Amino acid sequence: MTNWLSIGGGVGLTLGALSEQARVNNLDPTLGDGRLKYSDTDFAVQGNIGVMIEPSDNTRIGLRYLTETDLNFESRIYLSGVDPVIADLLKGIGNVDLSTKMPQSLMAGIFHQLNDQWAVLGSVGWDDWSRFSSIHVKVDGTGIDTVRDADFDDTWHVGVGAQYQYTPKWMFTAGFSYDSAAVSDSKRPIELPVAAMYRYALGFKYLKSEKVTLGAGLSFLWEGDVDVKPVGNPVRGEVSGQYDNLFITFLSLYVQW
Repeated sequence: MTNWLSIGGGVGLTLGALSEQARVNNLDPTLGDGRLKYSDTDFAVQGNIGVMIEPSDNTRIGLRYLTETDLNFESRIYLSGVDPVIADLLKGIGNVDLSTKMPQSLMAGIFHQLNDQWAVLGSVGWDDWSRFSSIHVKVDGTGIDTVRDADFDDTWHVGVGAQYQYTPKWMFTAGFSYDSAAVSDSKRPIELPVAAMYRYALGFKYLKSEKVTLGAGLSFLWEGDVDVKPVGNPVRGEVSGQYDNLFITFLSLYVQW
């Protein structure tokens, strides 16, 4: 028998930032390399809808859906250190416009209290990253107006965790999660070495008073050896290979009042 059902929703702001720089080979070698740069930021609104159900006093099940939204970037192209001949060739180029989509996602989680000290948690999720990889590119004055596809795949998530109430004031937490790769080895761009992710985490919560809780967490995200798609050509040079032992470490601290 269901004790209670809760449905909620809201909106949140997503901040996107674009910054791209490139070298320009000057015809006069004494000038060195010139620079090309464009950058912009954009805000978008995403809807967040959640459902929480408590089938028993010890169990809670939640479902959350995050809507898709658009990010649109527009920037002038800035040149510096470019010789006059190349500057004249590029003077007709106007703004660069890039637009993409922040993906929708769906996440489900469960919490179950085993006894006064132990609780277990689980989660599964899906992210629509294949939509993020479709990027509309337009450059004024060049005739470029096309959609580029980075061939991203949707990703799946699964995670498990546990909580241990050591004393009334101290709680320790641990967990593991797996996220599938958003892009395959043969298509992975060298500037975005994202592969399957294995995350291991430890943390604690300390009840300092009836109103204040302190906490911290340490997460280790392991991707391993990550192959990248070869890029370049025999004239400009070619790059291929892999990132070895790729990992990221996160440390978080928080206060709840």
